Amino acid sequence: MNKIDIEFSALIKTIKEMERDELYYMIKRNFFKIPLFTQRSLEDYFKKFDYWGSLDIDGGDFDIFKQKATSLHKNVEKYIWLYQNLKDYRSKYVLYSIISNAMYFDFANLQKCTENAFKHYFDLDIYPQAQDEVFVDVGSYTGDSVLDFIDCYGDRSYKEIYCFEITKSVIEQSKTNLARLKNVHFIQKALGSEKGQTFLRCSQVDPSANQTSSDGDERVEVTTLDEEVQEKISMIKMDIEGGEKDALKGAKRHIKNDSPCLMIAVYHKHDDIWQIPKMIYNMNKGYDFYLRYNGGPIFPTETTLICKQKD
Repeated sequence: MNKIDIEFSALIKTIKEMERDELYYMIKRNFFKIPLFTQRSLEDYFKKFDYWGSLDIDGGDFDIFKQKATSLHKNVEKYIWLYQNLKDYRSKYVLYSIISNAMYFDFANLQKCTENAFKHYFDLDIYPQAQDEVFVDVGSYTGDSVLDFIDCYGDRSYKEIYCFEITKSVIEQSKTNLARLKNVHFIQKALGSEKGQTFLRCSQVDPSANQTSSDGDERVEVTTLDEEVQEKISMIKMDIEGGEKDALKGAKRHIKNDSPCLMIAVYHKHDDIWQIPKMIYNMNKGYDFYLRYNGGPIFPTETTLICKQKD
């Protein structure tokens, strides 16, 4: 045992000893202990990004805390499973910090576990070298992750790059930003569990938060990664505003047969942080799991699950 093990065990013990409603009221009480400015900032943030539930202080709506309490209480054994299956203590510290933030609004540990040494998604301690990669960027936005990949590994590190993005204006900007690179394929399609159609839901805040929706004005074709890319894939980065689980279902063949390195966003829904690694584990039991954190100190976003084939 060490400090992280001990403190994680203490969190789990607290969750197990409480009923769901007790946990909810504890979270709510702790929320009102933080500065009023921070309370209002979180309220404003959750109104802009509605992934996790609603918060309206004056209206008495604390649904987001109810959802978090439900996730922790109902799935406590799943959180334990994830902790036990994380490969390094940096990952375990990230998980501990996220749960501690959810329960106690612990900003200090969330800040301490933030990744500062390496680029977002590309941790050189986990994946130190790249050669002849077939890199699939799902939610490629303006090509920023591809540029980070090149910065980390060099122009000669890949064979092919596939960029999936649902917003036409964004993918056109990506083509401009990546114009000097060869063998980059731009695909304006959504990835899901099966082929079909969906609609574009534009974010009022930033195009990076654009999502698919069941209705809208602009149709978007849906494909699967297994259908769209036939060659062997060695690396997949995926950040698609809550659509990750569905897209992973459509990549099952590649995950099972190719064992690509995976860098998957696991923060858009309360249970993503354990559901996504469990889903990947059920597809391919040959992975080591890591968590890295690139978000801010107040509320945990930008949490990435990295899956690397066992040595």
